[in-house]
Amino acid sequence: MAKETMKAVVFHGKLDVRVEDRPVPKIVDQTDIIIKVRYSALCGSELHVFRGHQPSKTGFIMGHETTGEIVELGSEVKNHKKGDRVVMPFTASCGECFYCIRGYSSRCEKCVLFGCPLLDGGQAEYMRVPLADSTAVKAPEGIEEKKLVLMADIFPTGYFAAKNAFEGFSANGRGADCVIEGVGHADALRTGFDLLRPFGNISSFGVHQDEIPWTGTEGYGKNLKIQMGRCPVRSVFPHALEVLKKNQHKLDFMTDKIMPMSQAIEGYDIFNKMQVHKVIFEPEH
Repeated sequence: MAKETMKAVVFHGKLDVRVEDRPVPKIVDQTDIIIKVRYSALCGSELHVFRGHQPSKTGFIMGHETTGEIVELGSEVKNHKKGDRVVMPFTASCGECFYCIRGYSSRCEKCVLFGCPLLDGGQAEYMRVPLADSTAVKAPEGIEEKKLVLMADIFPTGYFAAKNAFEGFSANGRGADCVIEGVGHADALRTGFDLLRPFGNISSFGVHQDEIPWTGTEGYGKNLKIQMGRCPVRSVFPHALEVLKKNQHKLDFMTDKIMPMSQAIEGYDIFNKMQVHKVIFEPEH
C-alpha cells in the first residue's frame, strides 16, 4: 500500500480516547492479512477499560468488532484472497489446538484479543489480522454489512449464553430453570443465583470484576451449573449466523448510530452515558 499512516482510535487512560495518526499495519507473520476496515463497532465490554474498571496499559488501538476488505495477505494464507470481504471474531485463533478442535476457540493456545495492548484493534482505517485462515470469516450473502459487524462479538455472545442457559430445560414453577446474566456485576449474579432452582443453569457472559457472590456451600446446595467466560465466536459462528439471518430485520436499533471515525470521542461519550444502544464507526478512507 502506498499509504504510510492512518487515523486510529487510541486508548490513553480512563475516559480518554483520541483519534491519532498511526502507521498502517504491515504483514508480520505469513499467516496474517491486512484489512481495509469498513465498519468497527464499539462494544459494551470496552467500557470496562474506558471507565478504568479494568486496569490496562495504554497506547493501543481500540476495537474488537470489525468488518473489512482484504488488501494484503501473507504467503501462507490459503482460505482468503485480496478483495474478500470478511468479519473478524473478537479473538484470533489457530483452528488446530486442543481447544479449537473442541469448539472452544476463545481459549485457543494462541488466542489474543483484538483491541488490547498485545494486538491493535479495528477502530482504525486498517487492521492486521493474525492467523487469518482460522480467524477471519468471509462475509456471507444476504446480510447487511453494518449488521454483519454484530457477528464479531455481541450477537454470537448472546446466542452462546442463551444456548448454554436453556439447553435441556423447560419451565416448571420451582424457580428459574436458567438465568442469563449479561453484565458481570456481582449484584446481578446474586439475583440470578437467588432466582435459580436446584440443578439450574446460570449462563454469564459479562466481563467480571468482582468476587463471585455466593459461597461454595450455597453452590453445593443448589447443584449449581454455571457457564462463564468469553464466547468462542469462531466456533459458534455458523449457528449464530443462521439465527441472525432470520432475525436481522429486528436489529435496526443496533445499527442506527453509524458515525465517522473522526467523531470517536463523541461516540465513546454517548455510549458511555447509555444514550444509544450501539455505536458503529466508519473510517473516512
